[in-house]
Amino acid sequence: MKRVALLALQLCLTYGCAVLAQPSQAVIGERGNWVKQRGWLKEAQIVQEQIQKDSLAIKKSRTPFFTEFERVDKKINEFYGAKGLARGKVTTIVAELKADMQKDKERRMEAARKRSESDDAPINFYDVQREAIEQDVARFERDFEQFNLDMKSVADLDVSLSDRLKAVDKQIQDGTDLAVQSSKKLDEMWWIIDDQKAADAFYVIQGIADKVSSIKKYLDDTLFADFKKVTQTIEKQLEQINKQVEAIEQRGLIVSHRSSRVIKKEVPDVLDVVAEEVADEEVVRSRRASRVTAQSWTSYLLGLPGAFISYVASFWQSPVPKKRRRSLPVESDSVETVVESESSEKEL
Repeated sequence: MKRVALLALQLCLTYGCAVLAQPSQAVIGERGNWVKQRGWLKEAQIVQEQIQKDSLAIKKSRTPFFTEFERVDKKINEFYGAKGLARGKVTTIVAELKADMQKDKERRMEAARKRSESDDAPINFYDVQREAIEQDVARFERDFEQFNLDMKSVADLDVSLSDRLKAVDKQIQDGTDLAVQSSKKLDEMWWIIDDQKAADAFYVIQGIADKVSSIKKYLDDTLFADFKKVTQTIEKQLEQINKQVEAIEQRGLIVSHRSSRVIKKEVPDVLDVVAEEVADEEVVRSRRASRVTAQSWTSYLLGLPGAFISYVASFWQSPVPKKRRRSLPVESDSVETVVESESSEKEL
């Protein structure tokens, strides 16, 4: 055993080794060809160097995956944030939109029924309108179902992308563990005396090298291509959903920022109500002013013919001259004076 220890120490000083702990006798053997054992050890060192390079490349391969994941994850967050939706909670909004669609259908049906009761409504007006509404709602339900599927698809792909990133981490961990395993096996070879056991250890390390190389290739080619395909699909789905949201809201249903907009619709803001009341009062005042102005102008126009007739008739009247009217009191005074003078003469 002392000879084996000295041999192992010489090999470590010559080629370098990480662990000097002596393995069991069953591992190192009792005798063998020293030259062949050294040859297997050199070959194992070359393979181990490649394993370490591949293992380092595997660790670095997470960067493009994580970069792509962050880019798409940011887009998903921006989509949900712009629409005011809770990420991954599709069932709730779908149920609410279906209820809104049913209310809109009932409202349109009631409006058609009231219109059909008017005297000027065409014959079979309600039946024609009801059929048109039913067809429109059926078409909208198909579009809405597609919207529902696309929303679920984005949610599922979002989860799938996270699962793929976990798979990447697992592959990286497997590659790291294999590299550690091969390093331990190489350390054992420094103690091995039996050249056949050294050959067996070399082939174990070579098998590990093949597995690490396969992991590296799988990450760089197959898994990254699949990861990229999923991110592109998510981006296309988001574009499609944006168009569908616009189409739904054009029908009067609320999707974007649904919670706040529905609350504002049901309970209007106090300032908005006051502003509306002030605006209504201003409208009433302007209408009253316009009505008064219209009435004054109407009175003026209606009074023109009467004023013209009065003006013409004034020429046919014979009023007392102003000077004569003023002299009447003077003439009466003179008459009284004459009468008084006559009466005085008679008394005399």
